[in-house]
Amino acid sequence: FDEDIDYTEDVTAAYIMGVVDFNFLTVTAGVRVEHTSTTSSPWVETGVEENLGFEQIEFGNSYTNWMPSIHLRANPVSNFITRLSWSNTIGRPNYDELSGTSEFEFQETTNPGVFTGAFEGANPDLQPFESMNLDLSLEYYFDNGGIASLGAFYKSIDNQIFENEFTQNDVVFNGLFFSDLSLSQNVNLDNATLWGLEASYDHAFTFLPPPFDGLGITANVAFIESEVEYPGREGEDLPLLRQPENVYNIIPYYQKYGFEFRVAITHRSDFLVLPRSTNDSFVRDAVEIGGFDVAEFDRYEGARTALDITAAYAFLNRKIKILAQARNLTNEPEQEYQGNENRYDRYQLFGASYFLGFSLNF
Repeated sequence: FDEDIDYTEDVTAAYIMGVVDFNFLTVTAGVRVEHTSTTSSPWVETGVEENLGFEQIEFGNSYTNWMPSIHLRANPVSNFITRLSWSNTIGRPNYDELSGTSEFEFQETTNPGVFTGAFEGANPDLQPFESMNLDLSLEYYFDNGGIASLGAFYKSIDNQIFENEFTQNDVVFNGLFFSDLSLSQNVNLDNATLWGLEASYDHAFTFLPPPFDGLGITANVAFIESEVEYPGREGEDLPLLRQPENVYNIIPYYQKYGFEFRVAITHRSDFLVLPRSTNDSFVRDAVEIGGFDVAEFDRYEGARTALDITAAYAFLNRKIKILAQARNLTNEPEQEYQGNENRYDRYQLFGASYFLGFSLNF
């Protein structure tokens, strides 16, 4: 039972919204308020050895968020729509991040009085991340179906949640001397920003003569920049975790006579997965003694471009459908590197995957 946790979360919300229609312009505005209250009651160890026992303690957290928004939709000419919006959103911490539990594991080395261990600290005072969003889009709708759009966006994010991990050597912790101690805790970061451009095109070429009128294409691309400061890297702007700078998808297809064939080319650039800092003893020594740049120890997931093919055929009034898929036909690797693309520390090949199935719809 010492690992059991009683956790409750109560959310009280209210909102008001109004819509004004000026024919060519529609304005939707409102505000939402949410009050969140959380309580976690983990069990903690008391005493030592033969007097070891457990005690349930309680952690509480509460916060109130006001989230106003305004959305403008204009239709200045036929088939063309412009949208502009300002909104505010939140993202609450996960239950396990707010549980109020800490784990401390250690063992004595062959040297008496010297230990190695790991401490994973709780943070029941975590705040939700709050995002202020600006979005602009221009959309054109084709007469025979389909859309072409161009958009821009900007986000200002407060209290981004980050798992702060580092290792300390030759340190006293909880009254014990550790030659090697790993520490981790979820913390709220300072302000982060994210902005970018995106474009999409989706069109079925029904205007072509048969049998080419079953052709079509779906494509989209996004270019994204982001900045945030991490613990131990103050004064240095780094990208948000797992946020690639560019993404695109190109999917030509043919769909007619119950037959469907799609080729999907998907790409994402590399992204940061673990920023290192001088809070870590190894990194600090490498910087101070070895003259290395701390950025050389940052870990990134490498860029990846994949090719997938899907084919399907539906018959008997579309009651039976046969589906075949081939994924990762180019055997694109998954790879992780440290500092720069020439220093891979993970390189995995999974090969292509093939699937065949059918469905009945009676």
